[in-house]
Amino acid sequence: MIKIISDILSQLSLIASTMLAAICWFNQFIIYPELREMNEKNFINLHKRITKAMFTLFLPLMMIETFSFFSMLRLENDHTPNEWLLSAFLLIILWIVNFVLVLRIHTKLDGEKHEKLLNELSILNWFRIFLWISKSVIFYFYFG
Repeated sequence: MIKIISDILSQLSLIASTMLAAICWFNQFIIYPELREMNEKNFINLHKRITKAMFTLFLPLMMIETFSFFSMLRLENDHTPNEWLLSAFLLIILWIVNFVLVLRIHTKLDGEKHEKLLNELSILNWFRIFLWISKSVIFYFYFG
């Protein structure tokens, strides 16, 4: 029974990580280029709507990812500490990047358009894509 629950939690974490990476890809290739092309007035209105929508997507997925990971950690003893530490490290870095760095930039962009901040956001987004894909690969090969 514990193995079944652990497998479900592993799949939930893998799905959440993969979905978060996919959303970041979407942002990178669709949303951010569109924001760069907009005039100031349209930018502010659209940015607020997009940020709210993305937060509504990101937060539940990140909570599912975190809950499933730490629940799995409590149930499983089949993996080495290195696998758990690497996964936990990536998860912690992702929380820091999202809720300290990315959120800070989005807050500043709520008031006006800044090309420099959009560039920083794009760079951080590539980093998030890399981290979530790495976490997904780790989960697929070690926990999946």
